[in-house]
Amino acid sequence: MHSRFSKKTLQLVGGFLLDSSASGDSSATIRFEELIPDKKMLLNISEPQWKVRPELYPELKKPGKNTFLIYAGDPKTPPQKIYPDENGKISPEFDPDRIIEAPISLMTEANMDLRKCLMDKCGVALAGSSLFFGGDISHVVKCMEMGNKNPLPEIIAVDFFDLKDRLYDKIKKALELIPAHTPIWIGLDLSSKHDVSGLSIVMLEGKKTVNKVEFPIIRSLVNIGVSRIQGQQTSISHFYDLIKELSKQYDVRVSSDSSHSAQLLQDLTRDMIPNRNISTDRLPEPAQYLKSLLNLELIKIPVNHRLLREIYDLKYVTTTGGKIKVDHPIKASSGTWRADGTGKDDIASFDSNDGIGSKDLFDSLE
Repeated sequence: MHSRFSKKTLQLVGGFLLDSSASGDSSATIRFEELIPDKKMLLNISEPQWKVRPELYPELKKPGKNTFLIYAGDPKTPPQKIYPDENGKISPEFDPDRIIEAPISLMTEANMDLRKCLMDKCGVALAGSSLFFGGDISHVVKCMEMGNKNPLPEIIAVDFFDLKDRLYDKIKKALELIPAHTPIWIGLDLSSKHDVSGLSIVMLEGKKTVNKVEFPIIRSLVNIGVSRIQGQQTSISHFYDLIKELSKQYDVRVSSDSSHSAQLLQDLTRDMIPNRNISTDRLPEPAQYLKSLLNLELIKIPVNHRLLREIYDLKYVTTTGGKIKVDHPIKASSGTWRADGTGKDDIASFDSNDGIGSKDLFDSLE
């Protein structure tokens, strides 16, 4: 391989896939990256121009402030230039992973067409997809290190036709040390007969103020996937039985996101059990708030390799209608997350899920 930018020669066996306008999930490079079986054999280069051609930006070598900040945008905030306050702090409404420090020489171009500047010079595919956590899940790993070892399997199954095969009996040991009448929150992401249903149970341990904003401190007691015997549908009755049993012992509140939960929520309303439907697919706020809690390490989570993989894989996706949402890829990542030698293998390894992308456990935790 020869390059006019370097005298060095590399001998490699492989191929190049170049996309000069990677502006959507339909682009060739994005589809190829999702479908390739071995990510270790893939080198994806989408660096900003000043990292690849630093000689074009001599101001970066000069002393002083020679950069400005651009926000790449997220589901609720459009791309824009941003400015720190008088104390040098940036508003918490901006996702830190989406902030770009660009050379000052790009200011004019950004003023003329910010979206074009982001795509052509900053390496951002605005209409494409990018990792929701930016590829860094070190804070999530620490949240799991603070949590207890998981007393439950990450996936459990119940028999649709056997109501004596109770969910409560399968998860009750995770709640043994919780005092009676403790407020607990149950999150559900119900499926039909193909996906795994997500089930999370959390409790409030306190509050913490960060940059004058008050956040809850949360302990996740249960975060598992609920499956069924092959060929069966998801049994909503088993979830209803679980909630009814827990409501006898604890102060229960329920949230669910799925068209499959409509009847369940109606039944809970009739039983005077507080509940609500939240849209984790259409609304970005639940995912972004949970991301903030994880990055601030305010959640203690039992070690869960499926959840870790789901979180790592999450990405911003633009729909055909032009809206941005948080979703999972077609194919799941595999292996172990490590960065600079950090990340423990016993915690930071991913489940395989047969190579299929998912976000059921994450959605239930929202």
